[in-house]
Amino acid sequence: MMFGFALVAGDEISWGQRLLGFETGESLQEINRQGETTFHNLYLFEWLVIYAYTSLSFMGVLLGFSVWLYSRLRSWQLLSPLALLIGFFIFPLIFFAQQLRVMWGVWHSWSEVAELSLYSGLVLWIVLFEHWPKLQKFLPTSLKKY
Repeated sequence: MMFGFALVAGDEISWGQRLLGFETGESLQEINRQGETTFHNLYLFEWLVIYAYTSLSFMGVLLGFSVWLYSRLRSWQLLSPLALLIGFFIFPLIFFAQQLRVMWGVWHSWSEVAELSLYSGLVLWIVLFEHWPKLQKFLPTSLKKY
């Protein structure tokens, strides 16, 4: 899992391109939407990435609402942190669904915000999932059922 996060994080920061000051080769600039050293902005992969983002966002919203609606069921308790984080998945779901609906979508200014929201929700969910039993004693009674 850590390898996957490192891969996504490295690609998101263009493998340190701005930090290290190296330029993108001309051939890569031609096939990359943002002209950077990234895989997820390559014309070949971009729609697969958007489908993956949309699917992850949909799963986050669906599981979050399911947990919220059926939080009394014992089997749903394992997924309970997700109900608290549903806001991190709603915006990316709307944004990426719009990307799929409209050819070429609404790229530029909001795509990074949607990606950050989705990644933040996933990381927080994993952290909360791991530490949820310990954290529940600090929550107000109204949130403990989620």
